[in-house]
Amino acid sequence: NTFTDFVACGRALIDAGYDGSLNGKSISFANKNPLNLRPGGGDWQGMTGTMQHPRAGAFVQFDTVENGYRAAAITLINYGRFYGANSIAKIVARWAPSSENDTGAYVSAVESATQIGRHVTLDLLNDPEALARLMDAMTRVESGGHQPYRSETIRHAVALALKRFGKIVGDWPNSGKEIHHGASAQAAPAPEQKGERPVRKPARKKRRRAA
Repeated sequence: NTFTDFVACGRALIDAGYDGSLNGKSISFANKNPLNLRPGGGDWQGMTGTMQHPRAGAFVQFDTVENGYRAAAITLINYGRFYGANSIAKIVARWAPSSENDTGAYVSAVESATQIGRHVTLDLLNDPEALARLMDAMTRVESGGHQPYRSETIRHAVALALKRFGKIVGDWPNSGKEIHHGASAQAAPAPEQKGERPVRKPARKKRRRAA
């Protein structure tokens, strides 16, 4: 049962008196952070701060759901680019490690919702449809089986994330057209940090040869 898998994961943390400011809302909904992205390494576009939950730890807060999805999309793309996490099984194992989650249930829920095999190799940078489906399924897990956001919101956020990598999606969110390379690519986030600003290694100084 897909819904049972969603709820069993333990990632959807609903307020039960631990944090009255949530007013019964899921952490992801309250923070406009659909995938419960955690802070680390830098600031995201639209990041307004962090929320420290007494049981679940820290989560990023965003000004809009779209920016929350955009940040998550960039992070998931970089999982494949820099860490070899290019399948549902590998992505979820990194996103929701077994030390604090029922990772197996999470993988099963996402596999069922996306209809993509857990070990199928994904190229999220070049497959916006797969990325959108993946984030939709992960949202349901993170929100305890609920999806309060429209698919158009996810797809537009994916387009914004791909633009960060120099990919121009055109009217893909409406027509499903394939993406193509943009003329002016912005530097992609470095693997060392999740935030917007890329980390560059300092240039090596050339040694002078002795005369």
